[in-house]
Amino acid sequence: MPNVVVVAAVVAVGAVAGIVVVVVVVVVVAVGAVAASSIRCLAGWFAIDLRSPTVDGKIVTI
Repeated sequence: MPNVVVVAAVVAVGAVAGIVVVVVVVVVVAVGAVAASSIRCLAGWFAIDLRSPTVDGKIVTI
Protein backbone atom coordinates (compact mmCIF):
# COMPACT_ATOMS: atom_id res chain seq x y z
CA MET A 1 0.00 0.00 0.00
CA PRO A 2 2.70 2.56 0.86
CA ASN A 3 4.10 2.13 -2.65
CA VAL A 4 0.69 2.93 -4.17
CA VAL A 5 0.43 6.03 -1.96
CA VAL A 6 3.93 7.18 -2.96
CA VAL A 7 3.22 6.59 -6.65
CA ALA A 8 -0.11 8.45 -6.38
CA ALA A 9 1.61 11.35 -4.61
CA VAL A 10 4.37 11.52 -7.23
CA VAL A 11 1.83 11.42 -10.06
CA ALA A 12 -0.25 14.14 -8.37
CA VAL A 13 2.79 16.36 -7.84
CA GLY A 14 3.89 15.77 -11.43
CA ALA A 15 0.43 16.65 -12.74
CA VAL A 16 0.29 19.85 -10.69
CA ALA A 17 3.82 20.80 -11.77
CA GLY A 18 2.89 20.17 -15.41
CA ILE A 19 -0.23 22.34 -15.10
CA VAL A 20 1.78 25.11 -13.42
CA VAL A 21 4.39 25.01 -16.21
CA VAL A 22 1.67 25.21 -18.88
CA VAL A 23 -0.04 28.12 -17.10
CA VAL A 24 3.27 29.99 -16.73
CA VAL A 25 4.09 29.49 -20.43
CA VAL A 26 0.61 30.68 -21.48
CA VAL A 27 0.88 33.76 -19.23
CA VAL A 28 4.37 34.61 -20.54
CA VAL A 29 3.22 34.25 -24.15
CA ALA A 30 0.11 36.36 -23.49
CA VAL A 31 2.11 39.10 -21.74
CA GLY A 32 4.69 39.02 -24.54
CA ALA A 33 1.96 39.40 -27.18
CA VAL A 34 0.34 42.30 -25.31
CA ALA A 35 3.71 43.98 -24.79
CA ALA A 36 4.62 43.55 -28.46
CA SER A 37 1.33 45.05 -29.64
CA SER A 38 1.66 47.90 -27.12
CA ILE A 39 5.21 48.63 -28.31
CA ARG A 40 3.96 48.55 -31.91
CA CYS A 41 1.14 50.94 -31.06
CA LEU A 42 3.53 53.29 -29.24
CA ALA A 43 5.98 53.12 -32.13
CA GLY A 44 3.12 53.92 -34.51
CA TRP A 45 2.07 56.91 -32.40
CA PHE A 46 5.66 58.19 -32.21
CA ALA A 47 6.06 57.75 -35.96
CA ILE A 48 2.85 59.75 -36.52
CA ASP A 49 3.96 62.42 -34.03
CA LEU A 50 7.41 62.75 -35.61
CA ARG A 51 6.10 63.27 -39.14
CA SER A 52 6.78 66.70 -40.54
CA PRO A 53 5.84 68.06 -43.95
CA THR A 54 8.73 68.90 -46.25
CA VAL A 55 8.97 71.62 -48.92
CA ASP A 56 7.54 69.21 -51.54
CA GLY A 57 4.53 68.56 -49.32
CA LYS A 58 5.58 64.94 -48.78
CA ILE A 59 5.32 63.47 -45.30
CA VAL A 60 8.70 62.37 -43.97
CA THR A 61 9.53 60.61 -40.74
CA ILE A 62 12.42 62.02 -38.74
